[in-house]
Amino acid sequence: MVTLTTVGYGDIVPVTPRTRLIDTLVVMPARIAVWLLFLGTAYQLIIRRYMEDYRMATLKTALGRLVIVCGFGNTGAAAVKELLAKGTDPKQILVIDHQENRARAAAGCGVAALQGNCTQEATLRDAVLEKANALIIAAGRDDTSALILLTARHLNPSIRIIVSAKEEENIKLFRQGGANSIVAPATFGGYALAAAVDQSHMVQYLEDLLTSGGRVHLIERQIREEEIGKTAADLKPAIVLRVYRGNTVIHLADGSPRRQAAPGGETCSCC
Repeated sequence: MVTLTTVGYGDIVPVTPRTRLIDTLVVMPARIAVWLLFLGTAYQLIIRRYMEDYRMATLKTALGRLVIVCGFGNTGAAAVKELLAKGTDPKQILVIDHQENRARAAAGCGVAALQGNCTQEATLRDAVLEKANALIIAAGRDDTSALILLTARHLNPSIRIIVSAKEEENIKLFRQGGANSIVAPATFGGYALAAAVDQSHMVQYLEDLLTSGGRVHLIERQIREEEIGKTAADLKPAIVLRVYRGNTVIHLADGSPRRQAAPGGETCSCC
């Protein structure tokens, strides 16, 4: 302790005004700097590690409901904020990013954050990917996203994976790699821009439809047992837009409103 604080044993002390001034202006700040360095090292090695272990223990209590977000850039951050706005428990969201400042920013949103490389199998195992419910990949680069996709699908064949694609030509590669849903922000943005040319309120309506604060809600759910045998007109006040039966998509706006729901795990999209 004596060596660490540089105070000595008291056998040598400043006696002249000049040496006392040097001790006050130079030696004392150096002592404080040494203590700050010691505390910073202790935080890195002990406190921070303890907090990460605590967060991971908390995540394990949310197994089966956990949503992992790989990448906390503009797209990943928007996805996390929307999940929180929709009422997702912050304890059920884990963000992984290789940049420390982004991981800190994610933690500032109240969700669990892990600094690491999402392309590495060890990182995804630490994130308990095997027990997670969904994975959002927003790495910012298609090649990185593809590697994360293949690694994640290998670790958890049943997890739902949503990928953000930068280039439209890579969408088919993501689909072949096992992605359940693929979103191309640039392509969808182009669609919205084109629609806004002749329809001045289209962009506002789409934002209202997609965000939690909007008044138009589009939901996807399983056909209930009591709804089997009924038609779309019988399911009011909900407006049934589509019914998914296995790999078949039934469009109820194509002139077949009398099609009846059938047993067997159908899914419907309602507005």
